[in-house]
Amino acid sequence: MEQYIPKSALVAEIERLRDGALIRQKNLESIGQETVLNDMLASELNRILSFINTLEVKEVDLEKEISEQKEE
Repeated sequence: MEQYIPKSALVAEIERLRDGALIRQKNLESIGQETVLNDMLASELNRILSFINTLEVKEVDLEKEISEQKEE
């Protein structure tokens, strides 16, 4: 079982959720409904994306890391 997920998959899912919130907001506005929840959600998802984009992603050779830990 994989312990970690690819950063690109996480970013894609957050962008999908953000885009859905923005579409719902526009749909509600088009029928005269006012709400800020979808707008707030999109804003928070953008903040999360900004944070994720600051994280460094690096490849790790797990076999090598395990053998080095055993040697110590």
